Amino acid sequence: DVFVAASPSVNDTLTGRANGTWVRWYASFGTAPLVLAYSPSSRYADDLRTRRWVDVLTEPGIRVGITDPVLDPKGKLTVTALDAAQRAYGLPRTFASSVRDEASVFPEEDLLGRLQAGQLDVGFFYTSEAVPAHLRTVPLGRVHEAATYTVTVLERAADATAGIAFV
Repeated sequence: DVFVAASPSVNDTLTGRANGTWVRWYASFGTAPLVLAYSPSSRYADDLRTRRWVDVLTEPGIRVGITDPVLDPKGKLTVTALDAAQRAYGLPRTFASSVRDEASVFPEEDLLGRLQAGQLDVGFFYTSEAVPAHLRTVPLGRVHEAATYTVTVLERAADATAGIAFV
């Protein structure tokens, strides 16, 4: 009955007759910055604490995890952050595409477990995920990307009254 998204643009895919008219309105209710989380057992952990994150991501063999930028708002925001880092830090034009091409893509629900299990060295997360999971993180420095959470009650909701009360 209630739909929560991490990006206002997701609502646009559900708005209008061509998209099923699932969403007529939505409200923003919070934000969460994107950060780079790392495994404490990673051989790159010390580097992430002492060097720029953009430099560490280009190290040979680093295992980077992201979510699918086509399917997941966090994946799309990660791509935006890598592009912004390339500009903000004056990095080579191949930086963002190189990191994306080398990264492993996982469903959002798998990324956290893989990082915690040490199967990844780093992954991109919202602070709203990283803090409760007690992940070690580094901020993205000059890059300021964040999720903007929205909420709505779907049209044709089975119990719109309860949805409205919840929202």
